[in-house]
Amino acid sequence: MEKKTIRFVPLGLLGTLGVALSCLAFALAKSEADAPPSDFLRFVKEGKGEGRLETAVVMYEKGEVRVSLLGAVHVGDRAYYDQLQKLFEGYDALLYEMIKEKDEEVRPVEGRPESLVSMFQRGLKGFLELDFQLDAIDYTQENFVHADMDPETFLRLQKNKGESMASLMFRAMLEEWKGQLNGQGSKLNGWTLLAAFASPDSARSLKYLLAKEFDSVERILAGMDGGDDGSGSVLLSGRNEVAMEVLRRELKNGKKNLGIFYGAGHMQDLERRVRKLGFKKVTAKWVTAWDIKKKRAPVEPEADGTQREPNEN
Repeated sequence: MEKKTIRFVPLGLLGTLGVALSCLAFALAKSEADAPPSDFLRFVKEGKGEGRLETAVVMYEKGEVRVSLLGAVHVGDRAYYDQLQKLFEGYDALLYEMIKEKDEEVRPVEGRPESLVSMFQRGLKGFLELDFQLDAIDYTQENFVHADMDPETFLRLQKNKGESMASLMFRAMLEEWKGQLNGQGSKLNGWTLLAAFASPDSARSLKYLLAKEFDSVERILAGMDGGDDGSGSVLLSGRNEVAMEVLRRELKNGKKNLGIFYGAGHMQDLERRVRKLGFKKVTAKWVTAWDIKKKRAPVEPEADGTQREPNEN
C-alpha cells in the first residue's frame, strides 16, 4: 500500500503569513483613508473668455453599499439643477444640507424670510444670469433626508466655540494671503471686475472671472476650517459631522444606495470621513454648473435661403 506523505506547515510560518496578510490588509485600508483628496470643483477653459465650471459626483463602495458625494454650487444654470434632480431620483436616500428647523417645510425662497447669505446668493444670481438652488431643486421628494443642524444648535455651538462669520472671513483672508505668497492667490482686482461689469456681455465676463477663482475655494475653506484649536469650524466640520450621523443612521436602517448633496467646499472633509468608514472611491464624473459661452450673433440667411456664418469681427 502506497504511503501518503502529509506535509505539515510549521506553525511559525503560518503565524508569519498571518501577520503579513494582516499588515497588507491594514496597509490597503490605511492607503484608502490616507489617499489624496479628490477634487470636487474645477474650471475647464475652452477658449478666450469661455469655459465651464464643473462640480463632481464621486461614488464610494463598501460591499453592496454605495455612497455618492454630490458637490454643489448654490447658483448655477437651470440645466445643471435639472441634471442633479434626475440623479437624485436614483438614491434610496438623498441627504441634503440646509440650516433649518427639523420639521420645517422647504419652500422656494420667494415669499419666506431670507438669511443674509441667501440674499447675497440671490443677488449674485441676478448679476450672473443664473438660477438659485433653492428655487431650482424640488426638496419635497420622498427620498430627501435633512442632514444638517437647526438654527438654534448652529448658533449655540458657534457661540460656545467663539466662532462668527467675521472670524471665519478673517481666517479665509489669512489663507488667501498665504496663497498670494505662494503664487496661488486670486487674480481678481478692482480693475478686472470693473471691466467685466462694463462689458456688453457682463454676465458672461463676470462668470468667467469668478469661475477661474473657484480652483482655490477648497484650499481656502480647508484653511478657514482649521480653527484655533484644530478641531474645525461649526460652519463646515460641525455640520459635516451631523451629515455623517444621519448617514450612519440611514445605513443602519438598511439603505444601500445613498447620496450626500452638500456645497462643494464641504466635500473633501466629507470624503475623508466616508473613507474612514471603510468606503473606497470607485467612480467620479463631472457635471457642468456654469456653461460660459459668448453670445453668438444670429445666423443671417442668404438670398438663396442658405445660412451665412455671422461675422465674428
